[in-house]
Amino acid sequence: MKTRLDEQTIALRTAKEFKDGMVINLGYGMPGLCANFIPEGRTIYFHGENGVLGYGPLASDKEKDY
Repeated sequence: MKTRLDEQTIALRTAKEFKDGMVINLGYGMPGLCANFIPEGRTIYFHGENGVLGYGPLASDKEKDY
């Protein structure tokens, strides 16, 4: 029986497929994880299911604006 990959591993593997300038729509949940693994200097545009275009990785505690 194969071991199931965790979400972080799937997101890392998926992000390796992204090419500079791509617009990505992966559905709900996965884009936020994949955005954390985009290589420095690569521009990727994420499209959310709610119509948002151009969001990025999750904010760190230091970056959050409550």
